[in-house]
Amino acid sequence: MKLADSNDLLRAFGLARLGVAALLLAVGPMLPEELIPGANRGLIALVLLVVVGSSGSLVAFTPAPRPHRVAWLVCVLDTALVTAVVAATGGGRSIFAFLYVLSVTAACVLLSRTGGLTIAAASAALYAGLVFGRTVFPLTAFLETPEETTALEVITIFMNAGTFLVVAIVAGGLAERFRSTQEELETKQADLRDLAAFTELVFQSAGTGLIAVDLGHRVSAVNRAAEQITGVGAAVAVGQPWGVLRAGVPLAAIEPELESPRRAPAWREVTLRRADGEEVPVRMTFSALRAGDGRRIGIIAACEDLSAIRAMEARMRAADRLASLGR
Repeated sequence: MKLADSNDLLRAFGLARLGVAALLLAVGPMLPEELIPGANRGLIALVLLVVVGSSGSLVAFTPAPRPHRVAWLVCVLDTALVTAVVAATGGGRSIFAFLYVLSVTAACVLLSRTGGLTIAAASAALYAGLVFGRTVFPLTAFLETPEETTALEVITIFMNAGTFLVVAIVAGGLAERFRSTQEELETKQADLRDLAAFTELVFQSAGTGLIAVDLGHRVSAVNRAAEQITGVGAAVAVGQPWGVLRAGVPLAAIEPELESPRRAPAWREVTLRRADGEEVPVRMTFSALRAGDGRRIGIIAACEDLSAIRAMEARMRAADRLASLGR
């Protein structure tokens, strides 16, 4: 993933964390005491303060020079903060255990499938530690008076651990697929840009003057050779009617020939009058400009300056007259 994309994800993640913190802050006071037994409000306030501070830093100080390391740091921090919230709201009976799922999903998006699985394993271990800590290592600072772990809570441990791993696998797979699709799209876009640049190079480097006209008989492209022949620059001609080139050939008379069953090019020899008053003999070959499905989307005119040929013909005629006079 590109550096800019990683920083954009970090900034969006920081805003999302602020949104979740604001939602919990708004909903928390409205929850009945039965749903959050023995809540440690001081610890919850500390967690919210850390979330707001770290999220503000993500939004304010991105782009980061090493976004992948920052992402790892934030994911590990979130896992610890979620554990603190669960511990402060009932441990194994906390209704906020679903925050682990959000943390794992975020890790899959910010990191990779491996990173998501790592955060899922750490979340499962910390959650299990909270439940078993009520009897093995009494955490009286966070939980109510230590009591024996019930069978239901043990089952809940395994169910939540399985949920974390499933979320990591599914979300990680989707994130990897999204990244691969995005990379393929970027590769195709780069190829299209290269192809467009190559086409433009060929178009501009052609020795023959090329003029593209759309169905409304407006000039859509002019190469450098055509600029020299017509004396009209591309910046002036593009977007203007065909008549701006003073070619003297009405395209309405050319179109029936291009639409004939033979679809052969049509050509005309005309005298093009430049803006400076100079007259240039030009051969113009008109061909239909078609899309990939065969639809005609315009006309392309190939211009050839005949000045050198006409001068050579004049010299040959003069030589013939002198030869006749000599005889």
